[in-house]
Amino acid sequence: MEKPFLAQRVPLEEIAWEPLIPLIGQANRALAHYNGALYGVPNPEVMLSPLTTQEAVLSSKIEGTQRL
Repeated sequence: MEKPFLAQRVPLEEIAWEPLIPLIGQANRALAHYNGALYGVPNPEVMLSPLTTQEAVLSSKIEGTQRL
C-alpha cells in the first residue's frame, strides 16, 4: 500500500505574489459570475454536483486512498 502524501509547509515569504495578483482577480471574477448564475437556476445543486464529485475524487487521489 502506498503512503499518503504529506505536504510540507509552504514558504510564503518566498512566493512572488506580484504575478499572481491579476490571476487572483480573474479567479474571483469567475467565481462571482458562477455564483450569480446559480441564483438564476431553480435547482442549483444540479450545477454543483459534478464539481463536488470531482473534488471528492481528486481529494481521494491526493490522500492516496485511490490510484491516479
